[in-house]
Amino acid sequence: MAARTSSITATPSGTRTTPIALLRTEDFWVRSSTMLHFTQAGVATQETTRAIVENCRAIDPVSIVTGSRRYNFNTYVYSQQVLFRDCYAYKSRHAFVSNGHSTVSGVVFLRGTAEYALNSSEGHRRWSQGLLYDGHRDIDPHYDYTLGLYNRGRYGTSHGWSAAHSVAWRCDVSTSRLIVQKPPTAQNYAIGCLGTVTGDGPFQQPAGYIEGTGQPGLLPPSLYEAQFLDRLRDGF
Repeated sequence: MAARTSSITATPSGTRTTPIALLRTEDFWVRSSTMLHFTQAGVATQETTRAIVENCRAIDPVSIVTGSRRYNFNTYVYSQQVLFRDCYAYKSRHAFVSNGHSTVSGVVFLRGTAEYALNSSEGHRRWSQGLLYDGHRDIDPHYDYTLGLYNRGRYGTSHGWSAAHSVAWRCDVSTSRLIVQKPPTAQNYAIGCLGTVTGDGPFQQPAGYIEGTGQPGLLPPSLYEAQFLDRLRDGF
């Protein structure tokens, strides 16, 4: 299948805001690429659907540690049906993040690894929905919690509920903690994760659905891959 695109930018060297930005793209792939010395993101999507970012590394960002910086893998507005698979982030603020509010849905972060994270991977603001963190892993985090499906309240530009109808599946936050809270009219889930899983976030809300914390042997190993195989068997 040929990739169709309205705009893609790629800057191969030097310090750049975002080395690879997918803008108004569909059916697009980014594979086996390394992005470094960026300020805002290594790979970012906007107005993009049916994209895969696979086996990529976003490392060594060069910036002060503050807002709008170090979103190593970032889905921005109107990003839907985007898969990040087997990607690695180093020294991020928000390594794997939905940053596009309610126009973002159906984003999968599969087997992502965040090393030396300075803040959490998360739905970031204003009702991102249908996010799946599947097999996410944190190494040597430098923040109190490293994965979040929760209420961010007045943070940033009044971020409010960062995620709804979203799932953390078999994620490893054993050196940190995962926050999962229940939004009004919706739910978030943490299933079979390792580490501390809690509804106790920076803004008080009911805990989300938490099951099987610290219990080995959860099947299927990957929720995304199991659902993908089901669709193939059903002819979709």
